[in-house]
Amino acid sequence: MSRLSVLRFGLASWWWVASGSLCTAHHHLQISFRRLEWSVVASVWLQVSVSSLRSVLLRFSQATGSGA
Repeated sequence: MSRLSVLRFGLASWWWVASGSLCTAHHHLQISFRRLEWSVVASVWLQVSVSSLRSVLLRFSQATGSGA
């Protein structure tokens, strides 16, 4: 009977450690995904800003008559 209780205790402690590690890993993954989302948003915003600026400059240069 004592072997069975030792086995149960070992299994329970292994499960506790494994679930704690999974929770920690999940938390770190959430932070990483949040950073990734922000970097994607910043990259898209930068691309849109640059393309808008290019089109404005192109229109301006065409309006003033100087070729780009």
